[in-house]
Amino acid sequence: MAKCTVSEHSSIPSDAAGNPLQIFRKPRRAKGYATGAATASSLPFQEGTVFVRFAADVSCHVSIGDDNDTATADDDFVAAGGEIIFARTEDQTKLSWVQA
Repeated sequence: MAKCTVSEHSSIPSDAAGNPLQIFRKPRRAKGYATGAATASSLPFQEGTVFVRFAADVSCHVSIGDDNDTATADDDFVAAGGEIIFARTEDQTKLSWVQA
């Protein structure tokens, strides 16, 4: 069974000069999911979520979209052990993914 993690973040920290750092603060919410070959979806994002990080221990195709969005083989590819970070817009309410 594949294991995936979706974490939500509201901002990226900055250094004393105001330059963004390439790290995240502790996530607002992190949720682990177990999924098989079928498509799975995250919970709806919390209000104020700006960045969404997806990580999985198997190769997946990932999509960020509205409640009706379903990932397909045409969406962003994430290799096993990899991650992808999305900068979310207001109309994007959840992630969906399917094993590659």
